[in-house]
Amino acid sequence: MFWNNGSRNRKWQGRPLLYRGRFHYLRRLAQVALVLMVLVGLGYFVNFLNTSEELRIKRVEVFGDLKHLSKEDVVLLSKISPEDRLFSVSFSDIEESLKRHPWVGIVHLRRKFPDIIQVQVQEREVFAALNVGDVYLIDQEGEVFKKAQEGDQLDLPFLTGFSKADLENYPQLMRSYLDRSLSFLQFVNEQEFFKKHEIAEVHFDPVFGFTVFTLNEGLEIFFGREGYVKKQKKLEAFSRSADFEQSSFVRLDLDVKNRVVARKL
Repeated sequence: MFWNNGSRNRKWQGRPLLYRGRFHYLRRLAQVALVLMVLVGLGYFVNFLNTSEELRIKRVEVFGDLKHLSKEDVVLLSKISPEDRLFSVSFSDIEESLKRHPWVGIVHLRRKFPDIIQVQVQEREVFAALNVGDVYLIDQEGEVFKKAQEGDQLDLPFLTGFSKADLENYPQLMRSYLDRSLSFLQFVNEQEFFKKHEIAEVHFDPVFGFTVFTLNEGLEIFFGREGYVKKQKKLEAFSRSADFEQSSFVRLDLDVKNRVVARKL
């Protein structure tokens, strides 16, 4: 015997909704009640996190190799209050407060249940100094982050050829020039010659290119505008020659094809 599914379905569909699903409204009511209970529970839980005395912050732990700030400075800059609760403080607000200090670079924050905030601070690492009349410090990311003050580390390469007026009037162009200068400085810093002959200054000229001055010898090395890898190879080869070892030079011109033009002292 075969069931006549079509007629059975039509018969079922013709019945009243209440008859077809007598528990339909009860299920919906239970679902709504469950959602309301969850929302109320979440509300109580959030209120507990924000007001519980057990979650009041009792200690701020500071980590990091700090040279320009103390741990007390970090706690003060964070603006974390004893009235704050562990889960009510805003990490973005804390990070923003800390980064108002020029030496603060990277910040990592962590909650340690039930009452501790851990703060790890990585200070900026100075890469170069920018001389525009006043001296400004530049970090490894190429950001000019503070004006040099007494006590700041200044035994590092100086970038010259920029003026404060040009930086203010042509910020995008000067930023591109500064990025080129920092890339060039990074390149020469990695070369064997400049590991032996410390760099005192890198001078940039938008027309003529780069000139490097060494610290101890006061040697002027003209690189020009391009082809730095080939020019550096010429410099390395020349520095191994007997002429370089036995003579004192004031200027080396690398911007001449296939040779180094040297001016002796």
